[in-house]
Amino acid sequence: MTQSGTICPTFDFDAASLWISRNTLTPTPISRGEFGTVAVPRLLNLLSERDLPITWFIPEHTIETYPKACREIVAVEHEVGLHGYAHEDLGVLAEKQ
Repeated sequence: MTQSGTICPTFDFDAASLWISRNTLTPTPISRGEFGTVAVPRLLNLLSERDLPITWFIPEHTIETYPKACREIVAVEHEVGLHGYAHEDLGVLAEKQ
């Protein structure tokens, strides 16, 4: 029996912005964020092989810091959604922010 369904895959490409927004600036978390940019080409290849379009949520800080990786995402026509400036915790921001 063959089953079919619908999925809505997304990636959060936060890179270092997640750790920066939480003031966690030691080498271990920052290196975790740096690895995100290494994974982008690998993920794009995997998605291309399977013809899977997805949505990438990317903070502006990541776009500014890793423009090449972000351009690669856009170049293969994946959808991009803004993910704040630096993955801020919206619950603690002032209204003006």
